[in-house]
Amino acid sequence: MKKFLALLIISTLLISLVLIAGCAKKTTTIKTEEGDVKIESEIDGGKTTIETEEGKVEIGTESEIPDDWPSDMPVYPGAEIQGSWDMTGEAGAENIAVVLITQDSVDQVKDYYKKELPANGWTIEDSGTFSGNGETFGGFTITKGSRNGNITFGTSDEGVTITIGVYSE
Repeated sequence: MKKFLALLIISTLLISLVLIAGCAKKTTTIKTEEGDVKIESEIDGGKTTIETEEGKVEIGTESEIPDDWPSDMPVYPGAEIQGSWDMTGEAGAENIAVVLITQDSVDQVKDYYKKELPANGWTIEDSGTFSGNGETFGGFTITKGSRNGNITFGTSDEGVTITIGVYSE
């Protein structure tokens, strides 16, 4: 899990560096004690990819749903993909997530997942929605077999941001 958090921090810093550098496409490999980290940025395509021996993180509007996305985890229809994380952790634990943007309302997103999660065999363990200052946020904690996950959603300047994460135990 430490490597996953470190990768997220590196990706945030990388995005800042890429925006400052303004290059069209650049690949950099950083050698670390734990292995090589390959960073590929593509400003024109709007995507940054960070790859290690343990997995890959893609960030940007040109990102795609990871190839091994669970077929039983619904992706909100018509949403634009903002980024994805696909990381294999210690002992083969899978951590996979996507970030989406939709112009639909928080209520539409919430209603969709309240219907689709159980229809796909997921159990909603906990849920909530909070509003204040003109913004609304909410989410679900979910389980299915040995997997767990979460779906969060909330208003943003671009629309409603949806983050879906699925994790094996």
